[in-house]
Amino acid sequence: MSTPSLTDLMTGRARLGLTGMAAALLVAGCGQQAGETETAAAETPPIVQERQEGYKALGSSFKLINDQLKSGAPDMAQIAPAANRMNALAQQIPNWFPAGSGPQDGVETDALETIWTNPEGFASLFITEINNALADHIAERIEFEVTPAPTEWGYDLNDLFPAEKEFPQRELIEASPAGLYNKIQYDSDVEQRFVIHRLNQDDQVLFYFKFPPAFKIDFPRVIGNYNPDWGIARYRDGKILLELVRETKGREELQDLQFPHEARKIRCAQKHFKNVGIDYRVVSDETADWWEHGPDQIGLPESKRNSGPT
Repeated sequence: MSTPSLTDLMTGRARLGLTGMAAALLVAGCGQQAGETETAAAETPPIVQERQEGYKALGSSFKLINDQLKSGAPDMAQIAPAANRMNALAQQIPNWFPAGSGPQDGVETDALETIWTNPEGFASLFITEINNALADHIAERIEFEVTPAPTEWGYDLNDLFPAEKEFPQRELIEASPAGLYNKIQYDSDVEQRFVIHRLNQDDQVLFYFKFPPAFKIDFPRVIGNYNPDWGIARYRDGKILLELVRETKGREELQDLQFPHEARKIRCAQKHFKNVGIDYRVVSDETADWWEHGPDQIGLPESKRNSGPT
């Protein structure tokens, strides 16, 4: 049983802007504002010169990216190489802070002394903050547009949903007659309870399935591709057929999720499914009205809401 409306191809266009954390880390490492030097060139030790040149190159790439992202029409052909340069330079940061080259050793520099205690950690934090800043702004500003589906959409439904499917013996529960398979593999206690207490107990559910791990929605690489949890067809009051995609989490509020990358993927998924007219919502096993439209679905045109004949 297929769901053709889920096969539409999406093209993401990100409009971005950077936060100040990465910039603060940049200043902390070089200990200077643009145009300043740590000491007179003739007196500067070679390692300090190398550090200065490295941070100037980082600052140049940072400025290019930031200017592009603020422009309203960022040119990814310029952003991508600059981001790659920043990543490559950031990998070199630990080499710029060898023992004996800091202010505690009498070297004249405004770089923070604490960096020398853990230069690898500083480099890792710098890279992480850059990636998080980019990812947050992509998730906030990404837009999708529907393009005509190609003849080949990249998946074989027989591979995704074979007539018989092998599961490991653990983490399996019985499905109701509405289940696509007679057993369902779950990944968390929340999913287990959602199947047992919501899907299996609801006689309005026509069928349901768990999206196989191979099914991915393409998002920008910094966000990561997305594998939804549940595809569900349900009647409303025995009349209207709803096509639903539901993501099960311990809490419905995205700010309460443990991992920020999960919230970013969900924010992108909300826009993705709203654009193609699929009712998508984050629910928990305690969400009594799990089939109702979520807050992110408000404003979805009636022509795009999923309903069958009455």
